[in-house]
Amino acid sequence: MKFSKTIYTFLSILMFVVSPLLSDELDPILYNKIKESLSDTHHQVDLDTMKLRLNKIHSNPLPYLIKISESKDSYVFVRARAIRMMETFSGEVTIHLLEKTIANESENLHLRKLAVQSYSSLLKNNQTKRNGFLKQFETDKHLGNFLKQSVQRGNLDSMPSHIKKKDHIDFKREEIKKTIIDFREN
Repeated sequence: MKFSKTIYTFLSILMFVVSPLLSDELDPILYNKIKESLSDTHHQVDLDTMKLRLNKIHSNPLPYLIKISESKDSYVFVRARAIRMMETFSGEVTIHLLEKTIANESENLHLRKLAVQSYSSLLKNNQTKRNGFLKQFETDKHLGNFLKQSVQRGNLDSMPSHIKKKDHIDFKREEIKKTIIDFREN
């Protein structure tokens, strides 16, 4: 009984999120508003603030974010923000899309790395699934070194998703200092 209820709930959610994508009936005005909001380069905002902005445009921006992230006619930074925003919408649809982006060897390397970070953040409580999926890319000529370095540093999910750019720079500075200290000790 509980199993069938879970399947029914999952299928209902899947239909709600995927049906607009399959039917290509996304409202072009809302699509452009969401894309414009992601394109705003004047402010570095955290994910929670951006999610509030997007929810004001549409109560379920995920189908729009998916379409923007897959759109080859969008700038890479806009697609990157769409991928980053998907981190705030946990669910199988989001996880599947991030896995697809990571696995796509013809995709922009920056987007693939960003998808790894969002995927890791989404699955930080399910490390078995996360590590099982990412392990297959350890030999990838582009992602392999990135994954190995991230695992060695223990930072696959150590950087919170809501940090601002300045905090990210400070985080990188500390990481560089630690590397220099480790290098001097050896």
